[in-house]
Amino acid sequence: MKVAILFLSILVLAVASESIEESRDDFAVEELGRATCAGQDQTCKVTCDCCGERGECVCGGPCICRQGNFLIAWYKLASCKK
Repeated sequence: MKVAILFLSILVLAVASESIEESRDDFAVEELGRATCAGQDQTCKVTCDCCGERGECVCGGPCICRQGNFLIAWYKLASCKK
């Protein structure tokens, strides 16, 4: 009986974890839409003017705006070539 309860508990945790992960992915897509400067029709500058005070340019690509201490991006940022 204890083994069955333990197994069911692990199963419930696995399902809950998957649900949380899906919600996190949806949140990242929405945040990326708000965080990038694509809608402002401005090119990314070194100072990232299009993002205001919360932005930085990444690898010469789009301007990604900071949200707290994190860079919100749908894709993992590639390392910059020097």
